[in-house]
Amino acid sequence: MDCQARLTCLGTIFPKSDFENALTFNVGVQVDLSTGQFIYFGDNRTPGHQLHETPRKGNEILRRAFELLHASPSMRATVPPFFIFKWYPTPASSRSVQFKGLAVPGFSGLPATADLVAVWKTTDGQRFQNYRATFTLLNAPVIARAWLKELAAGSGTNPIGSPLFGIEEKYVRTRDDEQALLEHANWNRSEKGIRVFRLRPERAMLLFGTGMTTVSQAFSESKISQTNKYQLLGNTVAPSVARHCGEAAKLLCARADCIASQLPSVCWTQLI
Repeated sequence: MDCQARLTCLGTIFPKSDFENALTFNVGVQVDLSTGQFIYFGDNRTPGHQLHETPRKGNEILRRAFELLHASPSMRATVPPFFIFKWYPTPASSRSVQFKGLAVPGFSGLPATADLVAVWKTTDGQRFQNYRATFTLLNAPVIARAWLKELAAGSGTNPIGSPLFGIEEKYVRTRDDEQALLEHANWNRSEKGIRVFRLRPERAMLLFGTGMTTVSQAFSESKISQTNKYQLLGNTVAPSVARHCGEAAKLLCARADCIASQLPSVCWTQLI
C-alpha cells in the first residue's frame, strides 16, 4: 500500500452495541451517525511491532494524511479521500464488504493535537501503541464512477481541496430552495447549521465576472480532469483586476524610466 495514496479504503466491523464500542481498540471503529464523526483505530492491534511498522503500512498512511491536513502552507488538496467499507459476508462470499460512506481526516472543532493520537494498549502483559484517528463522514450517498477512475489515474479531485461556499441552513427551507442552491454544485454537506457546497469549475469561473463566459464554456466542453480545472480556476484573476494590475505595471515602468533618465551616466567598465 503506497503511503502517497490516491485513495484509501478502510475495512471495518461496525459495532452493534455499547459493549462493542467499549472494545473498539480491536473492533476498529466508532461511529456517531448524528454528527458524522467516525473514529478509526489503526492496524497495529497486536504487540510486537512499532507504531508505523505494520504489514500494510496503514498507520503510516494515517500519519501522512493527517500531516498533510495540518501542513502550512495548506496541502489539503493532496489528502486522499477515505472510502469506508463494512465487512458484510454473504452466501456468495465470506469476504464481501458493504460501502458505508466517504470520509475525510479531521472533525470540526477538534484541534490538530487531538484528531490523530497514539494510544497505549496492554495485551498479555505487553504494551504497544496504535493510532486513534478521527474522520468526518461526508454527505455523499452516491460516488460517481468517473471520479473513481480519475482518482485511480491520479487526476481526481478531492472535495476538501477545491473552493467551497456555505449558507445557513435556515435559508434553505424547502426542497425547491435546495435544488436551486445545488443546481450548479457537484458536492455538498451539512455541518452545524451550515450547508457547505462546491460549485462546478465552469460555474465558479463566472464569479470572476461576465467577461469569463467564454472561458466558462471552454471549461464545460473540456475533457481535462476536474483537478486541473480547479487548479486553473485557483490561478485565475478577474479581467477587471488584471486590467488594473496592467495599468499599475505600466505606471511603475514609466516612473522607472523617468528615474533612470535622470541618473548620471556610468562607465560600465568601472563596475566590472
